[in-house]
Amino acid sequence: MNARWSAIGIPGCGPYVGVAELRERGWSRAMITELLGEPDATECNPGGRNAPRVKLFDRIRVEGTEGTDLFRRRFDQAEVRRAAQRRPAGPELPR
Repeated sequence: MNARWSAIGIPGCGPYVGVAELRERGWSRAMITELLGEPDATECNPGGRNAPRVKLFDRIRVEGTEGTDLFRRRFDQAEVRRAAQRRPAGPELPR
């Protein structure tokens, strides 16, 4: 397997976690910015030369952050917001 893809394309492989994998794990973009800050590395985007670089975060740092109370609070808040977005809207008002 190509080392590049083990770092960015296959969840659970390699020393880094990409933003896509973080999102799959329940991280919001705001949580990534607030709790992890700047990426530990960047990689060329497989989407093409002109695509933004892929942000990579050290897997050990991510897992350590996921074990904190602050992360748990932010995760729970994000879950509440996601659930509210999935709820159907109220009845339509007459015109």
